[in-house]
Amino acid sequence: MAKGIRPKHRAVWFIDAVSLWRYMVVGHKQPNHGPSFVDLTVLEREIRSGGLSEEEMQRKREEGIQGWQQNASFERSWSQQAQCFIGALRKSAPEDIRKRLVIPSLALWIDKHELFGLATRMSVIIPTSARFTATARVDDLIWDDIKRIDIFIAAANELIEDPQLRQEAGFDYERFTPQVIPQREVIMPTFDKEEFYELLRNPELSHLYGTTGFDLLGAYVARDRNSLITVGLLRREDVSDFDYEEAEREACELF
Repeated sequence: MAKGIRPKHRAVWFIDAVSLWRYMVVGHKQPNHGPSFVDLTVLEREIRSGGLSEEEMQRKREEGIQGWQQNASFERSWSQQAQCFIGALRKSAPEDIRKRLVIPSLALWIDKHELFGLATRMSVIIPTSARFTATARVDDLIWDDIKRIDIFIAAANELIEDPQLRQEAGFDYERFTPQVIPQREVIMPTFDKEEFYELLRNPELSHLYGTTGFDLLGAYVARDRNSLITVGLLRREDVSDFDYEEAEREACELF
């Protein structure tokens, strides 16, 4: 950070492209929760390719929509569970740590979809001091190029200023205007590795992540004098094997 420049914004949560890609393409694949979003794009391509009767096409479409809506409801519930975990984590933290811990209010799901003629909207809320909602129109072509996902993440993290790149990424350019925050104006909360590790091991919180599990959607990033570390909510039965070296490598890749 340049000397004499006072940080104006606090960034607390980052979503990397690979994690979002895995989340959207694979989903959690829980039994009885229907197909993922991309499963439906494949289904629609199969229907359009022909070879099915009108009745078969209609039946597949109805089954696809029903399954996707069921899956979307599950993902919305998962997002709320993640927020509850972070809230409980902050509430149980010692006062000196609580002052440095910002609650990320992450909400990531597709609330409507463009498949079968319905509108699609993807909302991602990135918690900064100046919150905004990034709205993207998504069709099945966006999944053909992972670089578009990279552009989307960069735009959501307020690091891309080029309107052409945002438009190429599939955004509704007339409506999407992200607030661009220079990196030098972003500050990070500082944590000692061990004190955050102790928070994760708090038995009062174990019921929040011990059964449902969490996938690595993002990373809680903290900076100390010598290194950049990341603490993520991982799908693990026991957080005692959290690999800080691996997490630190992932954090370096994010930046």
